[in-house]
Amino acid sequence: MTAGFRAETPGMVEVLVPGQFAEEAKLLIEEQEEGVLEYPEGAEIPRSMTEAEAEYTRLNPIQAVQSRGVAPSALVRTPGEYEPAEGIIMAWEGSNAWKSILAQMTREITTTGEAKAFIFVDTASELTTASNQVAAQGADMSRVQFEIKRTDTIWARDYGPRYIFLGSQADGTGGVRAMVDHTYNRPRPNDNSLPSYWANERDEPYFLIPLVHGGGNYHLETGNPAGVGHATRLINNENPGLTEAQIIQLWSEYQNLTTTMYTPYPASVDSTQHIDMWMIMLADDKVMISEWVNEPSASWAITSDNAAADFAARGFEVYRVPAVRSGGTHYTFTNAVICNDLVLVPLYTNGTAGQFNDDALAVWESAYPDKTIVQINCQSLVTAAGVMHCIVKHVPGPANGEAPGVYMTSQNDSPTIDPGELVQTTWLFDSPDGVTTADLLLSTDGGATFPTSLGAGFDASTGSFAWNAPDVGTSDARLRLVIRDGDGNESFDDSDLSFTITGTSCAPDLTGDGNLNFLDVSAFLAAFGDMDPVADFTGDGSFNFLDVSTFLSAIDMHMRPLGQSGIEASTVAIGTWVMGGWMWGGADENDSIRAVHAALDAGINLLDTAPIYGFGHSESVVGKAIKDRRDKVVIATKCAMVINAPGGRSVGRSTAAGPSEHGHLEIKIWNNPESIRNEVELSLKRLGTDYIDLYQTHWQEEETPIEDTMGALVKLKEEGKIRAIGVCNATPEIMERYRSVGPLDSDQEQYSMIHRKMEGGTFQGEDGLPDQLGYCKENDVAVLAYSPLVLGLLTGKVGPEREFPKSDLRSSQKRFSKANRQKVADLLKQFEPIADKHGCSMAQLVIAWTVHQPGLTHALVGARTSEQAIENAGAGKITLDDEDLHHKPEQLRADPHPTARLMTLDDIGAFTALRKEMLHDSPWAFAASPEDDLASHPEAVKLWFDEPEHEVVVVDHPRDPGRLASALGIKREEKVKFRHRASIWGVYTTPDARGNGFARMIMNRAIEMARSWDGVDVLQLGVSGNAPAAMALYLSLGFVEWGVEPDCVRVNGESYPEHYLALRLND
Repeated sequence: MTAGFRAETPGMVEVLVPGQFAEEAKLLIEEQEEGVLEYPEGAEIPRSMTEAEAEYTRLNPIQAVQSRGVAPSALVRTPGEYEPAEGIIMAWEGSNAWKSILAQMTREITTTGEAKAFIFVDTASELTTASNQVAAQGADMSRVQFEIKRTDTIWARDYGPRYIFLGSQADGTGGVRAMVDHTYNRPRPNDNSLPSYWANERDEPYFLIPLVHGGGNYHLETGNPAGVGHATRLINNENPGLTEAQIIQLWSEYQNLTTTMYTPYPASVDSTQHIDMWMIMLADDKVMISEWVNEPSASWAITSDNAAADFAARGFEVYRVPAVRSGGTHYTFTNAVICNDLVLVPLYTNGTAGQFNDDALAVWESAYPDKTIVQINCQSLVTAAGVMHCIVKHVPGPANGEAPGVYMTSQNDSPTIDPGELVQTTWLFDSPDGVTTADLLLSTDGGATFPTSLGAGFDASTGSFAWNAPDVGTSDARLRLVIRDGDGNESFDDSDLSFTITGTSCAPDLTGDGNLNFLDVSAFLAAFGDMDPVADFTGDGSFNFLDVSTFLSAIDMHMRPLGQSGIEASTVAIGTWVMGGWMWGGADENDSIRAVHAALDAGINLLDTAPIYGFGHSESVVGKAIKDRRDKVVIATKCAMVINAPGGRSVGRSTAAGPSEHGHLEIKIWNNPESIRNEVELSLKRLGTDYIDLYQTHWQEEETPIEDTMGALVKLKEEGKIRAIGVCNATPEIMERYRSVGPLDSDQEQYSMIHRKMEGGTFQGEDGLPDQLGYCKENDVAVLAYSPLVLGLLTGKVGPEREFPKSDLRSSQKRFSKANRQKVADLLKQFEPIADKHGCSMAQLVIAWTVHQPGLTHALVGARTSEQAIENAGAGKITLDDEDLHHKPEQLRADPHPTARLMTLDDIGAFTALRKEMLHDSPWAFAASPEDDLASHPEAVKLWFDEPEHEVVVVDHPRDPGRLASALGIKREEKVKFRHRASIWGVYTTPDARGNGFARMIMNRAIEMARSWDGVDVLQLGVSGNAPAAMALYLSLGFVEWGVEPDCVRVNGESYPEHYLALRLND
């Protein structure tokens, strides 16, 4: 329930209305007088004023304060009573005879009408009485809803409310139900307050039109969306301070209706002078009007006849139904209730009027041959100046039927928004079954297309969503909100007016419309010819072929959104690890700045950095490089790798060459909220900006609850310090916990042709993509691949002959061994025809291949020089076709998933022989034959893989054998249990010190044997964390790639995290 104003009023229950509409209701309530008029329970209070009310009103005129009305700013449509109805409002007031009429009506409404009956009762005891009476009449009690709220009289039509569809589309569809209230033209405070009470109960928007009015004096034909209303000039007398034109204008502003005014019947004929006593709309092109059969020449008869003629001239079907006077009472047959396929028509026992009951029924049946017409005896009611239409109020069904209705309440007033600004979009929804998810889309062409996602799959029930304005530079932006319910029904609402987002997405968007197309080319050529500074793309003050080349290069850069953030980023990004110098043998700052500038000029707008890169040096270099270019750049940086932190998980000590003052430092992964807040301030300072576009947790740890970490990040986003939230080195399970707190926009993971762990695991998306790629695509999380060139290994430029200085981390990596570099060179040679086809370098092809993988959105590539940056940018403009990607998958997918055949008896026999040869003096027992060995360990052979062309030897984790398999995408028929022994397909080693020497010999022989097998590309190693001796063995062999386990073990006197170790030899 929306928060709002609460007030206790004399003789009234508590009233609460939605907050944004509360002031009107508050003022309305405050004006009610106390204790002047009494309305005894059971009294037949007439529709017209009593003598006491007339005297009170003479002393206290009823007025609507003109300044208080705030009309809907959105397009609205007012539904007709003949449209589908959710239910009918009634007040349980009057004599027993009147209540009997209400009970009969409730029976028909809830059964034949298939609608709800909303019945207002004064007290709980009255609820019991009313419930029993309604049930006794045969009502469907599942459709009866009682509301305990005091009312004064039965005349619900007159005190309102009237419903509108707020936020209707231009074609009349859509919108949400809202109420337009008026000041009741009777001094009945409890009746007058019912609409605001009802708005609170329904949590629906509430508007107070500044008119004194009785709701029965209005009928309407609905429109698409503008409609036509009909009223008598009684309204002029009730609002003496307004002209008729002003009254008509108010109805137009609040209800989008053009109103036709009629001369009212004389008060001596009809004391209410309301139009519903002689007219009712049956459809958009059908009307029923009274015909005074006994007084055809009377002035009021002529009023009816003229109205009928006017409708006929407009092409309406006009039905005339008898009307008579008898004993001073106006007997009407138009004062009926239409409810879906039901029509309730009055029947009278008066001698004069009763003779027309059958005629009236025949007219109604002729007008509505497909509806059920039910007559109800209203003789006791009509003498009080009204019948059934006067005692009900329609509640229309949702505008979109079963689909949820939605109306955006924000960004409808043509605001101007700056790139990076945190924008709140709010909406109202209307759905009987609730809502589930929503998407927010952006148009830069006035709503012609909506290509940009600002958010997808977020909770629709919250009524609000925060997004960061993308750098699109348009004055014609519009939003589209798509909303869904649990059954998959969906509908949308577009913002009413275009608004402005300042800035440009990139320099070549010369038209500022957020799109890069031939219009920008034309604009550039014109500017170039005029030597306009906007065409100086090199920024050197001159105009030459370099400007043309740079422009044409930049305009083709592919852009993709960063998740739901609304940020558009180039598919190729500059990774700045190398610019920090640490672990890369140093870096020249001026070269780094020139590389960033070259990347930006070539169309790249995404820069990725981190505080740990050079201990802040990389961020400082980036800050210097983007000075005066901040609006052209999407900055991504990170947190959670902290020097000498008081908590978190240690990942080792730095002894690599770097800034000398840092010395030997302990590096910890710590996602503590207070630490993150401190880190972001330091990063903002180094980067020279007041906001970060994408802020990512660099690694994950288990000491700090993820929910606390994400809570801190969401808070930073709300404060405008960051625009989007990402993670690095995570899992679907971890990301799911982040997403439980707030929107997650990106996941940064290592990915390349030869390192494709993201494709492994158990998660399968709806589109078949596996594990993290599938999870991220399904949840609109951007995937940023780091090291797609494997630290330069896949560029084709790092040949076997190259030497690395000791300060370069590649100098100690086995995958950069001369033998392995030769193997990679042989692999890349297979791709040369595709590179030649696209006229690109091998590095560009590898980068392009990376961003063409399903689910992968961006590739982060390092650059030391401007030449490298420009080459990398070129990859973002390459489009690979299906033939490139799928014609020879074994080429582009070289060693993607390690794969294997089912182990044979010959394999087991070979290993058994090897084992016996190496350990013939061992006290351990062995199987007597390969067959026995297979029977003893059937689990060890049940390893199946996707692609039989590639085979692998697997050394699995003894205590968690599924871990490596999951990481590699291995499919197992059943879990393997090795009883705390590492295994190489039948070769077993004990994980203790006694077996260390034997293990080394066996491992070396096994590796030698595996390499000799045809088709075997890879050796995977795994180790139990509680096996220091075995870990020492694997460390000594150089198989080191850190995992993510919380506990530590000591190896060779150093403390390391417990983990399993896995490395492909050809990495």
